[in-house]
Amino acid sequence: MLQIVEKETAKHNYANAKVPSVSLRQVVRVQEYLSPFIIFSLMENSNPFPSLEAIDTYPIPELLIPRMMKVYGYSQETAQDLVREAKRMLALHIRTKKGINPSLKVDDAWHEMLMFTRFYKEFADFIGGYVHHNPTPPGQKNKTKSGESLYESTKKNYEETFGLPPDPRYWG
Repeated sequence: MLQIVEKETAKHNYANAKVPSVSLRQVVRVQEYLSPFIIFSLMENSNPFPSLEAIDTYPIPELLIPRMMKVYGYSQETAQDLVREAKRMLALHIRTKKGINPSLKVDDAWHEMLMFTRFYKEFADFIGGYVHHNPTPPGQKNKTKSGESLYESTKKNYEETFGLPPDPRYWG
C-alpha cells in the first residue's frame, strides 16, 4: 500500500517502521509511464484502510508503555494490549465514520497516545484521519441518534468491522 503525501516525508524511526510513502513528484514520474486506465484501476482496487495486522503492529514510541505502567499501574502486557485496543478504536472511527466511546481502560491508553503528538499525528495519517478527543462531562451517557448507548454501539461496530469481538478484559 502506498501512502501519497503532498511533500517530502520526514522520516521518524519508530522501531524501524515500514510505512511506505512517496512524494507527489514520484507519483507524477510513475504516472508518465502508466496509461490513465491503469492509474484508475490501481486507485480503484487499492484498499484505503490498513489491515488489522498493520494497525496492531504499527510501531509506538519507546516510552509509551513504560509511561502507562507508571501512571496507571498496568502491567507491561496490559499496557501493550490497551494501546492495541486504542489504535483499533481510532481506526474503527475512521473506517466507519461512526461515533466511538472507549472503555475507561482504553481511554487511558488513548490519553497517553495523545501525549506523544508526533506519533499520534503520524498514526492518524496512517489510518486515514485524525480523531479529536472530546471529553464527556462526568455522568453523561453518550447515545447514538437511535438512542443506543454509544459505548455498546462502539463494541458492536468493532465486531462487525474487525470480525472479532472486543477483548472483554478491556472492554467489559
